[in-house]
Amino acid sequence: MSSAKKRLQEILEQEVENTKRRVFLVEGEDDVEAYNQLLNRQFLTWESKWAIFHAGNKQKVIDMLADEPTWLGLIDRDEWSDERILQEQNALSNLLVLPRFCLENYLICPDEIWEALSENQRAKIADGLPQLKAEILADKEKWIRHGVLWTIINPLWEGIKVLGFKGALLDFNNAQDDTKIQDVLKRWHDFLEPQHIFTQFQNQLNDVLALEESEQLKKWVHGKPFYHLHVHQVLNRLLGQESAEMRKNKILQTCPLPNDLDFLYKMMGLV
Repeated sequence: MSSAKKRLQEILEQEVENTKRRVFLVEGEDDVEAYNQLLNRQFLTWESKWAIFHAGNKQKVIDMLADEPTWLGLIDRDEWSDERILQEQNALSNLLVLPRFCLENYLICPDEIWEALSENQRAKIADGLPQLKAEILADKEKWIRHGVLWTIINPLWEGIKVLGFKGALLDFNNAQDDTKIQDVLKRWHDFLEPQHIFTQFQNQLNDVLALEESEQLKKWVHGKPFYHLHVHQVLNRLLGQESAEMRKNKILQTCPLPNDLDFLYKMMGLV
């Protein structure tokens, strides 16, 4: 039994068969807590209809939704293009995709963080929002480069697997044929042609740098490392020491409710 099938069976046994609530799938355990917080802030009775479970990762969400069409699943956008999102959602109508790079992208926009802070916390930042914004965005272009490169490089793994990496070359019969070996290696080489990949990166980076700052932060910065390695450190310095997880929970509890999640609430029948 695959790990996705095993997790699906666990969910069926521990919750669904007993309560008949519909399942809302997310990727990780941290996501369960985060979406619980956001839903609890708006909908007092949502838990009478829905139960949130983690699948383990993006592919497991997809696999489980294919087996359970009445379930609903939400995954991070990550490196997926608009075209890839459309393709996947055409295949699975119960699959939803976060409009931001990942969940942590709700924790990194200075304007949204400022709105989440109490008056006492704001008073600790001498120059207010301009200072918060300047410190968080000090290395913004470096983080954009990282995020854009992520969107170019990550899909290469899926692409080379489509070309048969590595099974096509390690097949017993293929291993006896020098011509076949050279043909497979050439196809891999052509796919991973360095200059083409680097040109893609440069072109995408130029396009992203021309976007509004808000869209850059929401869709093109990898929010998880940006939050943990930079934003959280800035907030520790300005507001005092606190764990990254505790700070994340507090921001989600007090931030302006994100209106770009309205599509999720509609699909859940909550609005």
